[in-house]
Amino acid sequence: MKNIMIVVAALSLGSCFGPCNKSTQTPVETQAVTTRPDLQNDEDLQRECASLFKSILSIQDNRELQRVQFEQIHKAFNEEKIPHEKFSVARMIWLDEENTLATEAANKYALGRDKGCFQKVTQ
Repeated sequence: MKNIMIVVAALSLGSCFGPCNKSTQTPVETQAVTTRPDLQNDEDLQRECASLFKSILSIQDNRELQRVQFEQIHKAFNEEKIPHEKFSVARMIWLDEENTLATEAANKYALGRDKGCFQKVTQ
């Protein structure tokens, strides 16, 4: 019985049971032809990227401001100036906002990469 299983397994590797169409069994590899954006010479793209960078910087500044504010709350909690419940609420609010802003910044970075905003440009 074991020998029959081995023979069947060997046959199934090299043969086709039923109609075989080699073109449907072999994946076709295609390459997408894309032209790279020209940040060096495309002034519209430069303006678009500059606006995107300003937006990213604004988000990052907001994140830093909120981090500093939460740091003060954390310090007050460590010094036992605020109760655990208030600290927990502040922490949850900060984490939620930090997550939202970090995701927004990451999406803008990805958009900038997709647009070609992170190319080396010479002056």
